Amino acid sequence: MEVVNVANEGGDWEAVIRWDVYEEDAKRAIDESPSRKYLSPPIKVKELMWRIALRCKNKEEIPTLALHLERMESENTMWSVCENAEVAVINHEDNEKTISGE
Repeated sequence: MEVVNVANEGGDWEAVIRWDVYEEDAKRAIDESPSRKYLSPPIKVKELMWRIALRCKNKEEIPTLALHLERMESENTMWSVCENAEVAVINHEDNEKTISGE
């Protein structure tokens, strides 16, 4: 299990990304991700299971969120893992947030 800390420069969220590592081909999805500069170390995976918890720096905001990252295979497909939590869709170009609950 890899754990990577991710921070949004100038933003109001930071994330801990956890994934189960298998072997070789979703590395390209990471390389093509809008957040690739925040992801390290480079890993080889054949299936990437994103476990992402966003912790808001502002304690008044929802403390647990899911970060959606674009998959390389399809521009319309987003990575999203969020179980029993609020969901935040992050627009990586302008960092706007849309929050919705289940």
